[in-house]
Amino acid sequence: MAVKYRIKAGVLYGEGDQVPLARLERRFRTQEKRIVDGEGRPAVRIARRRYREAGGESPADRWSYEMEDMEGRPLAQVWPDYTSREGPGVQPLNRLPRVDRARLRVGEEEYLLVMKNSRSYCLYAPEEQVVLRMEHQGVAGGWQMESWKDFSPGFLCGFFVICRYLEEENELLIV
Repeated sequence: MAVKYRIKAGVLYGEGDQVPLARLERRFRTQEKRIVDGEGRPAVRIARRRYREAGGESPADRWSYEMEDMEGRPLAQVWPDYTSREGPGVQPLNRLPRVDRARLRVGEEEYLLVMKNSRSYCLYAPEEQVVLRMEHQGVAGGWQMESWKDFSPGFLCGFFVICRYLEEENELLIV
């Protein structure tokens, strides 16, 4: 049975609850994101890190996202990946290659995060079973989450941030 959550304005709530379980901390002038628990104590930080030499197979091969607790212990590592229809060698004429998935390691477990579109994300276990789903609620705003695994509120908020980072990977920069 899935446990349901909702995220609105960067705050994670249990289904039907009004008490926050975790929230994104507003930080300016830094790319690092912080998540605080329901009582306002820092719990998780997420940062983008370079993990391969420049000139790898693709731009997505050069960056990873790391989610860690405040003592620096890793909670998850995330590596963006190209959609299977494209790739570094197959670039459509009308747009840049699209990142629509990511490999995620949580402890010793490997998962696949799939961005179905900019409003729907699924986290799959190795046996292709959905363990976490997040969908935008349309006009009502906010996000609905369903989890079939016991993830911490800090991790769930971090998952939201990682999904938003995947969407940023597809933005076209105009200089």
